[in-house]
Amino acid sequence: MSDKRMEKQLHTQSAILDVLSKQDTWVTRAAIAKGLGLKRLALAQLQALSVLEGAGKIEVEQRDDPRFIGFATWYRIKQEDNQS
Repeated sequence: MSDKRMEKQLHTQSAILDVLSKQDTWVTRAAIAKGLGLKRLALAQLQALSVLEGAGKIEVEQRDDPRFIGFATWYRIKQEDNQS
């Protein structure tokens, strides 16, 4: 990965962590997009969410949702005390 792409990915991850840190609860992709000033998340943001999850910085949960594909994905900053 080029230095420019890596820098952009790190910036995206940082921006997402900033949005999540301002929330006191689980948030949807739509809420993250809104916090980033976007209409919806693009591939770059979805990849950043995946990297953050893999690094253990965020928690991801899929919940039943009868609309669209049957579930919605929710995110939050990793809770150190593991409380839900």
